Amino acid sequence: MTCKANSSVKPMLIFSNRYYIRQINLHGHDAELLARNLTNSVALDFDWLENCLYWSDVTALGSSIKRMCLNTPGHQLLHAGSLQSPDGLAVDWIGRNLYWCDKGKDTIEVSTLDGRFRKVLIRKGLQEPRAIVLDPFQGYMYWTDWGDKPYIGKAGMDGSQFTKLINESLGWPNALTIDYVTREIFWADAKEDYIAVADLNGTNRRTVIARGPYDAVHHIFALTVFEDQLYWTDWVTKSIERCHKYHCDNYTTIATTTHRPMDIQVFHPYRQMQLKTSNPCTAAECTTLCLLKPGGNATCACPENYVLEEDKKSCRNNCTSSQFICAATYKCIPSWWYCDTQDDCGDMSDEPPDCPPFHCSPGQFQCSNGNCIQPNQICDRVSQCRDMSDEKDCDKHSCLLTQFKCPRNGTTQAYCISLASHCDGTKDCLGGEDELNCTPKTCLPNQFLCDNSKCIPKVWECDGDDDCGDNSDEPKTCAARVCPSNYFRCNSGRCIPLSWKCDGDYDCNDKEDEPDSCDDTTTCHPSYFKCQNNRCIPTRWHCDYDNDCGDFSDEVNCVLRNCSESEFRCDNGKCISSSWRCNGEYNCDDQSDEVGCNVTCKANEFACTSTNFCILSEWHCDGDTDCADGSDEEGCVATTCQGWQFACHNGAECISSLWQCDGENDCSDNSDENPALCSKTACPPGRFRCGNNLCIPESKICDGQDDCGDNSDEEAILCKHYSNCGSHEFQCASGHCINATFHCDHFADCEDNSDE
Repeated sequence: MTCKANSSVKPMLIFSNRYYIRQINLHGHDAELLARNLTNSVALDFDWLENCLYWSDVTALGSSIKRMCLNTPGHQLLHAGSLQSPDGLAVDWIGRNLYWCDKGKDTIEVSTLDGRFRKVLIRKGLQEPRAIVLDPFQGYMYWTDWGDKPYIGKAGMDGSQFTKLINESLGWPNALTIDYVTREIFWADAKEDYIAVADLNGTNRRTVIARGPYDAVHHIFALTVFEDQLYWTDWVTKSIERCHKYHCDNYTTIATTTHRPMDIQVFHPYRQMQLKTSNPCTAAECTTLCLLKPGGNATCACPENYVLEEDKKSCRNNCTSSQFICAATYKCIPSWWYCDTQDDCGDMSDEPPDCPPFHCSPGQFQCSNGNCIQPNQICDRVSQCRDMSDEKDCDKHSCLLTQFKCPRNGTTQAYCISLASHCDGTKDCLGGEDELNCTPKTCLPNQFLCDNSKCIPKVWECDGDDDCGDNSDEPKTCAARVCPSNYFRCNSGRCIPLSWKCDGDYDCNDKEDEPDSCDDTTTCHPSYFKCQNNRCIPTRWHCDYDNDCGDFSDEVNCVLRNCSESEFRCDNGKCISSSWRCNGEYNCDDQSDEVGCNVTCKANEFACTSTNFCILSEWHCDGDTDCADGSDEEGCVATTCQGWQFACHNGAECISSLWQCDGENDCSDNSDENPALCSKTACPPGRFRCGNNLCIPESKICDGQDDCGDNSDEEAILCKHYSNCGSHEFQCASGHCINATFHCDHFADCEDNSDE
């Protein structure tokens, strides 16, 4: 039986691809670039009614959620400061709301489609929420969570009725989608490598495709369904795949990409059908948020720091004493944002005409004497202001979410300490309140508990290094240690997975895991290529111009394959899609795909100088570089930058204030990295000041890389007392942190492959 949509509208696939959002038809043709010059686009969804796209940009410097309506030029910023890692989002086309899950904050949140009235719906029971989908017809939402106990969750779209729908045979439940016709949920597991389907209540579960003869599933990130077909993105093959949703007999690769493809959706009105009955939000008459809920009804809700009035429709504020109440936008903002020159409220009520001069950077606290400090230095028992204005009324002060509040003790007022100091074995509060009612420290099953309560990966035990800091991971018993049967024992007593033996990396101190006999014993799957260092990589990576083996053996003696009729051959021999020829982007490593192009722009378009590409005239001199050669921002008159932006000294460019003094020249005149400017600029919260006054993310401290440029972020004294990784994370040899479940998953998540 075949299911086909009875519609004259042509279905299209839209997918995020790091720097771009693209559109293709269901066969991989008719490619069109919908959005470009993105930072790292991950999650993606659309609103058919208003013809708008919604996506998340996720970076270590700061994440955001944006939207672009295809009938209107430009992007609109919806959320920024409240986000960490929004890897999944979904549009409620009935209630007109936007839902997203943040695996950095471990929350599921909602706002209206225009970004107003943000509310956290679920903040407990989440560890690594990844994908989220909605069923507005029944009022439920579904999400995946690949924490140490992975599951697929279900709850009402109002946050009620939380339940773990499926929690068996899961590794990394990554991708998720709903078939609204057959009332089924499909998901893909990126660790166990399969696609499965079940009813919306989690029953009648069955596998669609798994590891086997097709070798079609490697590392699936996103999944969608339309008619009888499933469509998904694969990180390993960097491709978009398709097969029948129940048996996968017609498995086909419909497109390949230069970068890892991220989220994917079928862009068609049948994916967002309207209700056959009246919209429950119409009758609800909510002042702020109207949330659909199970049973086909709706309920009114309030944004963060607001609660419902007795009429169950309007909201009143519940702000703390350390917050300022905005006049008309239902927001509570930190009191130090008042009169900081930024319209944080959205109605200018925090920036009245009689504000005193503000000399600090936005987000900082301005002392009474004019000095500038960070918010986490307020009420910490030390007057960084030097006039005590940061230590006033601390009994009433609300500490940050990253802090623990020590109560008043005698004549000493309350103060804030780092949350990391809570239950760390040391009494930081005068009365010891930070060490009361603490639960015993436990580590994950794949971790070792040090005598000082620190958690480290088990494979670091008996490796000859003092990883605990108290040498408890290197006891004298290492010499007599016995390893499990599925582990290899190093001479030092270290136990490493058998998969690490003959993998091309020296994991034992004496290199006994890589003997000469490895060359004869290592075998790879038929669909993989064996490197000279005995690593196995996908065959598609062989002769792809990238050193995937690490020893360049996959790029030796390569014979240029014949490019198909739909491809263009670069001067270096590489084949790319012919649709990428003369598209304004350099898809060939040698940029030969943009040479000799003859493009005529329309009257409402601007012609890029050297790439022969056309952009909208409105994008010319708008402060954003849209041409690959930057010619659309050359020779422009002075540009007025927004409050959250830094104005480059050339007067023609605006960049994010977060990029100022970050060690990279984002302004074409390098004015954002001027040493004199950086020496007087305070680093924003979450950043580390280098010895040369650059500001880098704290996550880059002691990561094995000289991010500062003067190596001050890698000094031994600093790194000895600094740990980036959380209790559920694995620390790569380079210092980077990845989720602990990524350890020994046969996929190189660490740049140095130390997780494998």
